[in-house]
Amino acid sequence: MDVERERSITTGLLDRFEKGENPREVVLATDGITEWVCWQLGLAAHLYFQDNRTKVAILTGTASVIAADRGEWTERMAANRITLAYILARSDMLDRAKEISEVALRLVEPNMYATYASCRSSLGIIALSQGAYLEAVHHFDSMLRVVRRHVTPTTLRALATTALQAYRQKEDLPGVLYCTTVLVDRATADRDWKKAVPQLAKGLNLESLMNVSSRLSAFGLDEYATQLRKAYEFSHP
Repeated sequence: MDVERERSITTGLLDRFEKGENPREVVLATDGITEWVCWQLGLAAHLYFQDNRTKVAILTGTASVIAADRGEWTERMAANRITLAYILARSDMLDRAKEISEVALRLVEPNMYATYASCRSSLGIIALSQGAYLEAVHHFDSMLRVVRRHVTPTTLRALATTALQAYRQKEDLPGVLYCTTVLVDRATADRDWKKAVPQLAKGLNLESLMNVSSRLSAFGLDEYATQLRKAYEFSHP
C-alpha cells in the first residue's frame, strides 16, 4: 500500500473518532489498516491527550490497540497499550491502566527492551499513584536490572529519574544509590554509601543482608555489596 493511501485511511479513522464513533466497530469495518496506520493511531492518541482532548484520546488509543491485535503486530500490541494506559492513568482510571499495562508486559518479547522498560515504568508509576511503594520498587527494580545495558544513556536517565521517586519514598538505599550513579555520578554515590553503610549494616539481619547485597549486585554495584558484607561482619561479631 502506498503512503498516500495509508495517510488517507488514518485521517478517515481520526475523523470518525473525533465524532465519537465506536472504535471497535470502526476498526473492524475498515480495510487496509497497516502497521504504519496502527502506529499513527497510537501517536495521535498521545497528541490528543496533550491537547486536553481526553475523550478522543481514549477512543483513538483504544482503536490503536484493537488495530494492533487485529494485525497481530506484537510490538505495536504492547506499545499502543502502554500509550492507552498512560492516558488512562493520568485521567485517574488507575485500575484500568494497570490492567492494560499488565497485558502489555505479557506481550513483550525478550529483545524488546524499550517496550519492556515502558511497561515496567507504567506499572511502577501506577503503583506510586496508588501509594503501593513496595510494588513500585519491584517494577522499577525489574526494569532497571534488565534494560540498563540495552538502552541509550538518555533513556536510562529518564527511567532512573522516575524510579528515584519510588526509591526515595521507600527509603530504599540500593535503588537511590544506583539512580545517583546514573543521574549524578559514581563519586557522589560513593560518598553517600560511605556515610550510610555502617548504620545500615547494624540494622540488618542475615536474611536482609543477603537481600540488599543481591540487589546491589543486580545494579552492578558489586563493590558496595562486598563492603556491606564486611561491615555486617564487623558489627555482628
